[in-house]
Amino acid sequence: MSAIRFKKEISIKASNQKVWEVLLNDDTYRKWTAAFTEGSYFEGTWEEGSTMKFLAPDNNGLASKVIKHDKGKEIVLSHQQMIYNGAASSPEPGEDEWVGYEEIYRTEERGGEVILTIEQDLGSKEEEEQFSVLWDKALMVIKELAQA
Repeated sequence: MSAIRFKKEISIKASNQKVWEVLLNDDTYRKWTAAFTEGSYFEGTWEEGSTMKFLAPDNNGLASKVIKHDKGKEIVLSHQQMIYNGAASSPEPGEDEWVGYEEIYRTEERGGEVILTIEQDLGSKEEEEQFSVLWDKALMVIKELAQA
């Protein structure tokens, strides 16, 4: 199945640096990703070429490679493997739909505000509808944290 490229953006009245701090710092990351799964966290560094683990409290999640990190402008992640019980593993048939999908975070300063754009590959229209609601919640938390 081919991916659907999903895109959302939000305007934030904060510095570009503050928006990136909210996105990437452990404590604020946990707050905005709670919109998807309460207790979500990451392991790893955001350096280009590194592998990040994005995990839920049950230690399941994704291992993703940081394909690009243009500091203060853009991060591109490529999902590499599913993680089960804290270990990257080969997915069962039908469970590998996110492998190879990208997730992109980009900012642009415009008129005294920062426009945060997220793009994410998804596998179906149903996922697109679900993630649209979840991203609306997450982006509002990001905006509130950055503007505080």
